[in-house]
Amino acid sequence: MNYPELIRSHDVELSCINGRFSDAAIEVRPNQSLDQSAFLKIRNVFVGISALIASYSFIQGNVFVPFFALMNITILLVLFQQVWKGQDFEERLNYTNGKIVVECRQGLHTRRAEFDPLWVRFEADPSRSCSGLLICNGLSFQLGGFLNPEQRKLLFKRVSEFLARAREAALSRQSNPIPEL
Repeated sequence: MNYPELIRSHDVELSCINGRFSDAAIEVRPNQSLDQSAFLKIRNVFVGISALIASYSFIQGNVFVPFFALMNITILLVLFQQVWKGQDFEERLNYTNGKIVVECRQGLHTRRAEFDPLWVRFEADPSRSCSGLLICNGLSFQLGGFLNPEQRKLLFKRVSEFLARAREAALSRQSNPIPEL
C-alpha cells in the first residue's frame, strides 16, 4: 500500500561532482484531510445540531436542557480543539551542507539536531512498538511513532535509502572538497 499523504520523500539524487543532494527531504506528518476552515465548519454543525435539539426540548417544557446543552457544547468544543492540536506535528529530515538535519515540530515547540551522515544510524525502538529511532552521538529522535506497521516499514525503507545516499554524498564530499570562494 502507498501512503503519500503521510510520508513524503522528495526526489533524492546524488551529485558525484560536488557531493550534495538536490532537494533531499523526507517529511512525516499525520493525515490532515481537512484544513482548519473545514474542520471549524464540521465543529459548528455539531454545535448547531446540539443547540437546535436543546431549543426544541426547552420549547416542549424541559427547563434544564439549556444547562445540559451548554455543558455538552463546551465539552464538544474542547474535544474538537484537542483533536486539532493533536494533529499539528511534523517530522522532517533534510540533507544540507553535508549534515543530516532532523526537525520534529509539535505545535509551537520544535526540536532540531544536526547529524554527521557517516555516524548516524536508524533502528527500531523496542520500547515504542517498533517506531524508528535516529541515533548519533548520544542524541536520538523518534520518527513515525503514529504510523501503523506497514507505514513504518515504508518509512524505514525510505530513511535507510536516504541515509545510504547521504553517506555516499559525505564520502564524495570528503574525497572532493569544495573550494571556498
